[in-house]
Amino acid sequence: MKRIATLLAIPVLLLGMAWARDIQLTPGTVDPGAQGKVNINTQKDETQQVKLDIQHLAMASALTPPKMGYVVWIQPTDAPEHPAENHGVLNIGNKMQGSFQTTTAYPRYNVFVTAEDNLHATQPSGPEVFRASVTPQ
Repeated sequence: MKRIATLLAIPVLLLGMAWARDIQLTPGTVDPGAQGKVNINTQKDETQQVKLDIQHLAMASALTPPKMGYVVWIQPTDAPEHPAENHGVLNIGNKMQGSFQTTTAYPRYNVFVTAEDNLHATQPSGPEVFRASVTPQ
């Protein structure tokens, strides 16, 4: 019985992996040596789990001029009149690494990171640090 359950679980795991993919983030001019990727994992309900993994990014307080932190934004590309949404703060540690996770219902969107003075901003105003466009696979 355990063998059958294991055999049935393998296709489910493979199907789950087929729905996940990585997209490289393009760095901006703020810290061009920074690197990052976005992992997109489409859920059963068609929402997308969005995970950013960042390396070699200076802390926002070390920028010139210094900023309070990094904000992750999502803006649908199907409705350009729709404002970008603040999805939260990307925390960068002493090792210049960070990760961030959120969820969106948009099938096509831009995900980008800005250095901001106000971490609760309702629209991006600081310099862009990373950007990627996400489209259905």
